Amino acid sequence: MSLLKRSIVWLAPLIIILTGVGILFAKNYNEVTEPPSEEWSRPLQIATTPSSKQPSVTETKQDQLSVSYLTETGAAHKTYNEDLRLIDETYYDIPVDKFTRIHIEDNQMVYADYYGLYNGKTNEKIVDITGFYPLKNHVFYRDESAIHKLDMETLKSSPVLKLKDEKASVYFHEMEDQVHLMTEHRKTNEHHITFYSLENAEFTSIDSTTLNLDASEELQELLFSINNDTYSLLISTVQKTNMEGNVRYFYYFDQTAIGKNPELTELNFPDPHGTENLKEISDIELRTDTGQTSVLFKAFGATKTQFKAPAQFNIYQATLKNDQVGTVMRLSNTPKHSSNPAWYDEKTITWLDVESGSNPLYLSSGKDHLIQSAPFLTTDYFLQALGKTMGMLTYGLFGVMISVLWFIWPLLFIVILSFTNSRAMDHEHSWVLYAGAAIYIAAAVIFKNQLVTEAALSRAPEYLSFTGSTLTYLFGFALLSFGILKIGAKVRDWSMFIQLTYFIALHVAFMTIFFGPYLI
Repeated sequence: MSLLKRSIVWLAPLIIILTGVGILFAKNYNEVTEPPSEEWSRPLQIATTPSSKQPSVTETKQDQLSVSYLTETGAAHKTYNEDLRLIDETYYDIPVDKFTRIHIEDNQMVYADYYGLYNGKTNEKIVDITGFYPLKNHVFYRDESAIHKLDMETLKSSPVLKLKDEKASVYFHEMEDQVHLMTEHRKTNEHHITFYSLENAEFTSIDSTTLNLDASEELQELLFSINNDTYSLLISTVQKTNMEGNVRYFYYFDQTAIGKNPELTELNFPDPHGTENLKEISDIELRTDTGQTSVLFKAFGATKTQFKAPAQFNIYQATLKNDQVGTVMRLSNTPKHSSNPAWYDEKTITWLDVESGSNPLYLSSGKDHLIQSAPFLTTDYFLQALGKTMGMLTYGLFGVMISVLWFIWPLLFIVILSFTNSRAMDHEHSWVLYAGAAIYIAAAVIFKNQLVTEAALSRAPEYLSFTGSTLTYLFGFALLSFGILKIGAKVRDWSMFIQLTYFIALHVAFMTIFFGPYLI
C-alpha cells in the first residue's frame, strides 16, 4: 500500500494522460475510417498501377468484374467474382509510356501509343492513328478526319464517320447497347456541336446546335448523354480573374429535347459534408437513365482523414433534375488525391488515388455484401490515425506556452512572498499552497479563452464543447490534480513550493492533452 501511495503521483497522471491520448486516437481512427456516405462502403483495393490514366473496369458475359490496367512492364488483366475474390489474372509484355492506353476483351488485347494501334499479343502495328477511344463494349480510333470501329475478334476495322472538320474534338458516350458521338469545333466564342448515333455500323447525324460561352471563359470539359429524344450537356469552364493567374470555375447544364437549342443554367454543387460548395470539379462522367441524369466527378471537399487539412480531392455523385442539382453524395473518403472515377454499375464505382510512383485502384459500392466486406481494421488506417494523433498532440504543446498566462501569477506570488514573508516559506505553512493554487485557478478562469478559444471548441468533439465545458474541465482537473497531490504528499517530503509546482504542472498537462490538439 505504501508503494502504491508513493507511485500514485506518477501513475495516476500517466493513466489520465494515456486515457486522453487514447480517446483522441479513437476519435481520429473513426474519422480516418469514416465511410464516404451512409450505406456506402469504404474503399476496396483491386489493383495498383503506375499510370494516372483511368483503368478499364467492365462486366464480363459471366457477370464477373474485369479490370485492365498498366503495370511497370506492360499491362495486366484481372477477373474477380461478385465478392471481389480473384479468379484469373493475365499479364502482357508491351512497351509502356505516358501515352499508352489499352483495351482487353475476351482473349484479345490491343494497345495504342501516340502514333499507332498494336496487337497486344504480337506487338505488331495494326494501323496508324491520331486518336484512340476504348469504350466498355466498343473500340474506336481516329485517323485524321475519319472515325473507325475496330472488331476485337478479327482486329479488322471499318470506317463509321467522316468528320467535316479535321480540327473537331470528338466525344463518345456509351449506355448499354447505345453508342453516341459528339463533335465540337470552335469559331471565336461559338462552339458548334453535332450529335451522332451508331446505327447499322455507321454514325448518323441526329442533331446539331451552337453553344455561346462568355469570351472570358475557357472550355475545360464538355460532357453529353442522349436518352430517347432528349440530350443533356454538362460544361466546365475556367476564368482567369487577375494578372496573377487566380481562376474561377463555372459549371453549366441543360437537358432539352433533340432539335432545340440548349439554355445553359449555372450549377453549384453543395458539399454534403461541409458548409461550402465543392471546388475544382473535374474528371466528370455523365449518364442519363430512366429519366434521371447522374454526374460522377472528383472535387475538392471536406474530409476529416488528414491532420491540418480539412479538405481533399474525393469522388462525388450528384443527380440533376430540372436543370438543378439534387442529391450530392460523397463516394470516396481518403487522404490521398482521388481521381479518374468511373461507374462499374449504378451502385458501384472505381477510382485512382494518385500517390508517388504507385497509384492504388479502389472500388466502393452501395451493395450490402461489399459494405460488409470493406475492412475497418488495417495497417494503413492505423498509421493514418496515429500520424494525425501525433500531429495534433505536437501542435497541442502550444497550450503549454499559452498557459504561461495562468501559472506566471502564482510563481510571482511565491517570489514576492519569499522577500516579504520568508518565514511562511521557511516554516512550510499550508496556506501558501492553497493561496498559490487559488491564484493559479483564478488566472486560469480569467485567461481561459486564450487556451480554449471559440475556434478550438468548434473543432472539438461534443464531450469537450458542451455549454460550460471549459469551466467544468478546468475545475474538474483542478480537483483531480489536487487530490492526487494530497495522496502523494502524505508519503513524500515535498515543500510547499514543490507541491504547488506539481499541482500546476498536472493541471496544465491535463488541459493541454484534452484541449490542446484543437488549438490549430
